[in-house]
Amino acid sequence: EGGEIAFLPGHAAFLGALTENHTRIYLSDGTIQNLAVHLGFVEVGPDHVTILSDAAELEEDIDVAAVRATKIRLEEQLRTEHSAEIEAELRRTHARIAATGGL
Repeated sequence: EGGEIAFLPGHAAFLGALTENHTRIYLSDGTIQNLAVHLGFVEVGPDHVTILSDAAELEEDIDVAAVRATKIRLEEQLRTEHSAEIEAELRRTHARIAATGGL
């Protein structure tokens, strides 16, 4: 439920479910790839991490201004109408914002 977890080389096998969240991948060249992952699974072995998701967005592909506008619109909608779809879209929006530098 929204916590952080990190995997180092040699990690014990692990399988977990992912929520909508910001994910950081530390690449072998020392760079960090930020992305928004929208549900899925993570599988960890001693020398690899695999993310399986229906949808993920790279930081550089996210339109920050559009996402912030969407966030405002969804928050306004939630004031008058509660639905699982609106709440899920707001979680995806928060993941996108976090992947681009934070709320």
